[in-house]
Amino acid sequence: MAGVYEAHARGSCADATALACIGSDVYVGTSHGYVCAGLTSTPIAAGSSRRAIEQICGVPGTPWLALRHEHGVVSLCTPESIDTPTILPLARGARIMTAGSWWEARHATAQPSYAPSASDARAIGLQGMDDVARNKQRTPRDMRVSVLAIAAPHQAVLYRWADAQFWDAKVVPLPRTPKTLALAGPMLFVGYGTYEYARIPVPPTHASSVAYRTPPSDALASGRWVDAHDWDTFAVPVPDTAASERAWWSRPKRPLVVALTDDVLLATEHAGVLVHANGQPSRTAALRWDAPPVGAVACAPYLVLLDGQGALQVYTQGTLRHAQSLTLPGGRASYLAAGAAPTAYVLGSASRGNDAPLYELRAVSLEAQLDALADAGEYREALALLDALDACPDDIAARRPQLHTLVGVLAFAQGDYEAAMDEFLQVDFNPAWALALYPPSVAGPLARPRAEWLHHFGVREPRDAPAEADRDALDALARFLTDRRRVLRPLETAAGVHPETLLDLPTTCDLSTLSSAQQQAMAQVVDTALVKVFLATKPALVGPLCRVENACDVVEVRPLLEARGMHTELVALYRGKGLHAAALDELQRACTDDNEEAIERLVAYLVSLGAEHLDLLLEHARWVVEHAPSHALRIFTCEEHLTTLPARRVAAYLAEQDVALAQAYLARVLEAGSPDAALHMQWSQWAVQACADGADTHELVAFLHSSALYDAEVLLDEMPPAPALPAVRAALLGRLGRHDEALRLHVQVLRDVRAAEAYCAAHAHDAPRGALFTTLVRLVAAQAPQELPHVYALLTQHASALALDDVLRALPPATPVAEVRGLLERALSATGAARAQLRVEEALYATRSAALTREVRARHAQRVLVTEGRTT
Repeated sequence: MAGVYEAHARGSCADATALACIGSDVYVGTSHGYVCAGLTSTPIAAGSSRRAIEQICGVPGTPWLALRHEHGVVSLCTPESIDTPTILPLARGARIMTAGSWWEARHATAQPSYAPSASDARAIGLQGMDDVARNKQRTPRDMRVSVLAIAAPHQAVLYRWADAQFWDAKVVPLPRTPKTLALAGPMLFVGYGTYEYARIPVPPTHASSVAYRTPPSDALASGRWVDAHDWDTFAVPVPDTAASERAWWSRPKRPLVVALTDDVLLATEHAGVLVHANGQPSRTAALRWDAPPVGAVACAPYLVLLDGQGALQVYTQGTLRHAQSLTLPGGRASYLAAGAAPTAYVLGSASRGNDAPLYELRAVSLEAQLDALADAGEYREALALLDALDACPDDIAARRPQLHTLVGVLAFAQGDYEAAMDEFLQVDFNPAWALALYPPSVAGPLARPRAEWLHHFGVREPRDAPAEADRDALDALARFLTDRRRVLRPLETAAGVHPETLLDLPTTCDLSTLSSAQQQAMAQVVDTALVKVFLATKPALVGPLCRVENACDVVEVRPLLEARGMHTELVALYRGKGLHAAALDELQRACTDDNEEAIERLVAYLVSLGAEHLDLLLEHARWVVEHAPSHALRIFTCEEHLTTLPARRVAAYLAEQDVALAQAYLARVLEAGSPDAALHMQWSQWAVQACADGADTHELVAFLHSSALYDAEVLLDEMPPAPALPAVRAALLGRLGRHDEALRLHVQVLRDVRAAEAYCAAHAHDAPRGALFTTLVRLVAAQAPQELPHVYALLTQHASALALDDVLRALPPATPVAEVRGLLERALSATGAARAQLRVEEALYATRSAALTREVRARHAQRVLVTEGRTT
């Protein structure tokens, strides 16, 4: 692959000792204390001391340039005031400096002690990652903090600005003198040696002891604006893989720290290790070298190292792939500076009698780099190249989905299934093509050999696919399909779209933009495949999937469930699809006379069916009625069915098989308050027949007394010949008003005077005054004279309702007066009271009549004068 950088000469400079690029401007410092703002400009003396400029550093977010002079003096100036720099008194003896900036909320909290690494992303889960992104969007970032960090003897000195206004300074004591510095956001990394690194979290600006004060214009040079609070310092352990290479006799070389886009590079003797801002390792891979580089700059998406031989080594930040070795046309490189990414600037070594040449490293076009990487099969490298850029043209950004797809397919071919699915989930990968990567046992007709992967994706390695997918591949597919199922609208069937036609869609497509028919077909493909995967890996999840709304292909899934004896799951699948007949057939096949559990499942399913499925319910309830009649009544008398099913039809259906069951059903319907007279009559007829066959009559008699929605005359005609069922016959005769016959049955046939007495009390208002009591006395006197005292007591209670003359004539002639004394007294008292009441009422009527008469006479006596104008 061709190199990523091309060196272009930009001129030369005599006595160059420092190089920096700030914005679009290049600054070169000289050994005579001059600064060239661009090679074509006139050098400007940085102050009057003429000390050599050893380092130039721009402070992002401010107009300041920091100049580190010989003997460790640091001064600040602007491009317009290079000749009059301001000395920073706290930074005397400076060895090296760096600058950086970040956005901070005005009330930000201290930095967390641990932040999840990239390797933790899968453990967090997709939803967790989304939450993190949303939280970042909600965080207010309304203050730009800029920091200039300077390494001085046994301390680090930091100058801080907020929105380009000086804020404070800070001196952090250190056990040793730092040799290198790097700012990774609000985290300062310090290097003492190749195996000795520390990090210093920079607290929020509002946590400073001088926060919210207005510093004077000369605050940079004064010592009053130094933060007095303690700052923490943490050691950064170098991973064992690098530390093990250090021998006791080795001499530590100069350390190096470089802040990359996402992590920090720490240089050791033979490798560069990468850590997060919290000091934890960020990658397992290390950057190997024979000796630590003498310089480095990060120019996203690249990392440029300057080795000891003066050559430039270019690496991709995202993958640490060595992209290029570059030697300057003029010889060795001496100084590096990062320009606007990915541009860099290099000062070469001055040959004898010549000035030091300056080169601009321009990256070749991004499109050409991507094409070269794709042609070489380096899809992950191409994607990492895009990921390392903050922004890129739309036509280049449009290649990202395809690169994710290529990376995912290649990872799948190499057996890294989880990584493949991570790539697919980022780009709305077509689920049909994800299934096409699997064998027919999982993908069915969508399966495609690897040769077609080449044709469709352009992926390398056309090896034959394995006959069956392993557990890891299926688990990864389950995760992918579960996420796609969340996006797709679960529907029942595919409306005329063949699953294989889904492969004609783009490999990456927004599922919500598909037509309704395509969405239905895709949902069917996804859910069907998910059932197959669960069957192979986690059978316990098949049931929950079948019980929720899904779009599984029943024809394809049914034999798989049957083969594994998963009848409960199959019934749940049928039910979710509304295939109740198939579900009931499946349940009924499992039922035997002694299998109570299977019968319970069948009955429960029938109970759950609505009235709209009556025909199906009656068809499958027949088996329950025939083989488990004790469960049958529950089907029809559940709370919903009792009021929604047509009771006449159900009763007739049950009567065809078991009249007693039909009668029990109607009894529950009538208890619920049904006003249907036909049902009352039907139950009465069945009850009469049952009583004629020897059943107890108490329930029927109670019903005949309580209900009025049956035809008593018809029932009486259907009764067996007398004297059968006298109690029932008496109730029917009473309903027809034939009270004398009913009383005769109670007294003469049933010999139940108490029942006769109750009958008289209940029907007294249905007959002439006292007639029933008179008939009762006559019958009891003739049939059971020993019961007359009880009758006298009843007559006494109802004395006011008796025709006393008729009752006395009905009594036996020899009845002692003492036995009826109470009756006579009560009757005479009632008669006297009635007469007194009558006299009072007559007096009231007479008084009222007299008053009306006087009122009429008074009105007749009035005279009215009628004239033409008025009436008076």
